[in-house]
Amino acid sequence: MGGFLFGMAGAFAIQRSGLEQRASEAIESKLGWSSAPDIVQANELIEQGKLDGAAAKLEHHLSANRATFEALTLLQQVHWRRNDYPAYFRSAFVSSR
Repeated sequence: MGGFLFGMAGAFAIQRSGLEQRASEAIESKLGWSSAPDIVQANELIEQGKLDGAAAKLEHHLSANRATFEALTLLQQVHWRRNDYPAYFRSAFVSSR
C-alpha cells in the first residue's frame, strides 16, 4: 500500500512540475515525423482544388528527391481527380518498383 501511494505521489509531482511535458516535447522533436515542404504545399493546393499546381509541385519534388511513398501516393490521387488515367497508371507503376 505504501509503494502505491509513493508512486502516485511521484507521478502527481512529475505531472505538476511540467517535467513530463518537457520530456515529451524533447522526444517528439527528435523522433517526430514531418513532411517535406513541397508535399505540405501540394496538400494545401489539393485542398484548394488547384490540382495542376499540386501535380507540378509533386513532380518537382520527385525529380529533386528520391521517390517517397507519400509524394507518389499524392500524385496518384491528383491524377485520379483530374481523370488523367494514363498518368495515374504510370505513377502506380513507378510506385511499385
